[in-house]
Amino acid sequence: MLEMLKRLEADNDPNDLLEDDQEEEQDEEHYELLERFGNIDIENTDPDLIWDLLSDKERKEFQVVLNDLQHNGDWNKFNLPTYIPWWKQDISLIHDQEEEEQHETKVPELPQILPDFEKMTQPATRSSPYLAWNLLHILATYSYLIRHTMGDLMEDTQNTMRIAETLSADVLYSNAASCPYSSVSDVVGDIVERIIQLEDKSDMIRRGKLNNNRRYDLKILLLQDLQDLLKRCPHGTFDFWRALDQTKKKTKATALATRKLYFYFAAACYLDKDRIEILNSAIQNELTKIKLEKQDFQKEFEAAQDAIKQHQKETKVKIQEL
Repeated sequence: MLEMLKRLEADNDPNDLLEDDQEEEQDEEHYELLERFGNIDIENTDPDLIWDLLSDKERKEFQVVLNDLQHNGDWNKFNLPTYIPWWKQDISLIHDQEEEEQHETKVPELPQILPDFEKMTQPATRSSPYLAWNLLHILATYSYLIRHTMGDLMEDTQNTMRIAETLSADVLYSNAASCPYSSVSDVVGDIVERIIQLEDKSDMIRRGKLNNNRRYDLKILLLQDLQDLLKRCPHGTFDFWRALDQTKKKTKATALATRKLYFYFAAACYLDKDRIEILNSAIQNELTKIKLEKQDFQKEFEAAQDAIKQHQKETKVKIQEL
């Protein structure tokens, strides 16, 4: 009986009339948006054109959202989908042929004619360990760029070049004959520090936050990406090269970096199974080490926090006694 009375009261709730009006208004706004944007491919349309189609009210709302993000940095409330790079796509688990073809198109295509690295180099160059370390650094740079741009390196080519120049200052943008790396640890350690400096410089919110696991998490992510990218090393390096090559208004430094990147694309095509296995083994060893270091750090950090809390508790008791 009480349940029936509650339902009857809910059916006669005057607030429902207000909600109905609000729903009708939302429907009108929805259809009006469809009318304006129904024939536009949002992903491939000039942002200036989309901006021109927004009303003054919508522009103001957008600016408010941007200002809120600059102060709070909370993207989670938008429920954005998690981006998965192409090398993380598990094609083997897809059984539908049409879906499988759609997933395969996400893997960067290679040119029909691949460069001949043996004709481009001397034996001493092909056997140099510098080649492997620089190639790993390039793949790590590519990994970050793809995740940063959510797979679209050409969306903002100037920003892509800026990040590439920052992260690859000692590889693609270097004129030095030597290599500053002699291990996987050197490669990942260098690029992680460059990423942190880059992000802290452009993100005041992130810079102000204390994240003790940040370096460990970045290293683990890059190492796991390197394991996957090594299996398709030519695809990653060619996709990276194509982005720089198709960029208009390249600086002299970027033009030279583009030529250098094509050289490493040729090197990636030359890598045989044995060399890839050796590099993968080195990456796995480093990954295991970093994970253990992270666990030890977390234990020490938690122990330090417990000690601080205990000290504060004892101090509080002493003050109360006085």
